[in-house]
Amino acid sequence: MKDYSLCKKVKITVDLSDEKGDFRGYMHALGHGGINAYPLPPRVVNGLKKLKPRYIRTFIQEYFRIYRGEGRYDFSLLDPYMRSLAETGAKIVACICFKPPELFGGAIDQRKVIPDDVAGWQALVEAVVRQYSVESELVTHWEIGNETDIGENGGCPYLTENAGEYSRFYEITANAVLKAFPAAKIGGPAVADGKSPVAEELLAFCKRIGRAPDFISWHKYSDIPEEHLELIDYNRKLLQKYFLEKRIEMFVTEMNKGYEKESVEEAAYDPARAACLGASLIEMLREKDVYTFFYHVWDQFVVNGQFDSFYGDPYVMQRYWNEVPIRFGMFGVCGEARPFYFLYAFLAAMRGKNTPRCARASSIIISIPAG
Repeated sequence: MKDYSLCKKVKITVDLSDEKGDFRGYMHALGHGGINAYPLPPRVVNGLKKLKPRYIRTFIQEYFRIYRGEGRYDFSLLDPYMRSLAETGAKIVACICFKPPELFGGAIDQRKVIPDDVAGWQALVEAVVRQYSVESELVTHWEIGNETDIGENGGCPYLTENAGEYSRFYEITANAVLKAFPAAKIGGPAVADGKSPVAEELLAFCKRIGRAPDFISWHKYSDIPEEHLELIDYNRKLLQKYFLEKRIEMFVTEMNKGYEKESVEEAAYDPARAACLGASLIEMLREKDVYTFFYHVWDQFVVNGQFDSFYGDPYVMQRYWNEVPIRFGMFGVCGEARPFYFLYAFLAAMRGKNTPRCARASSIIISIPAG
């Protein structure tokens, strides 16, 4: 057995006198979905309840097959899925990703962003919003589109080839959301590239029409805290440029550690993964207006044929989630807890006052909630 008393000793000084407000661990929320229509299993639901998440963000994808013709909507697949998310105790941030080809000229083309049948599209959106924000009161926030800057590669059947096209789609969809639920919080553009021109164009467009978004959103997968902080600073400056007088929240609606060259199941249990993410989360807590959404809570697989009816290249999703496979989940495929889970349990249990970066020794950085 190794004699740890012989290890090099490092002196650490902690100063708890400089408080920076309450510790807001609740701002690190959760995300799930976009892979298949299966509800969260009871084991995962019970584990998430213990974290007491404020929000969980999810995809309402076309494989739920809601649209069944003009004025006909089927929620039999989506209802149990949404209930399983709500059973965690969280309110839902729902990302609108569904795209019935019938409303888009019958074409299966990710570059087709604006529906041919605008009235039919808005009626569908209204029906979905009524179902989950009015009748069941599960969804508080509606995010319009997901990674439309990279399209199908980002898990969404929309690819905006110019920034203005997304803004038009946003307006058409947001109008329908607000008609069904005037108290809805609406935002986007959930870009894969946090500096995508889609975000600035959206803000400029909203400024022109006199209706600010309630939040702007982007995604980031990185082991480096400074990269996350850089995107926060960049997007905050955009908000100050267009809406200095308004408080608009920032949502990192997909966040996790950086991608690796090789992905194997065993690596998902490496505690270093959780440590890398934890370093970024602690740094980001100093930003009072930023919510993050860990993606994702449960590792899954793509069901064969599930994307065929609305994806030009359905193999994209199968390759990522079945063959690579990406294993970033808080829980494994069989519901086993991974180190990420204990990181979020730690954040959920922490109370008191937040301090600045209060202790440093060589490569060790510690942040401690006081009280």
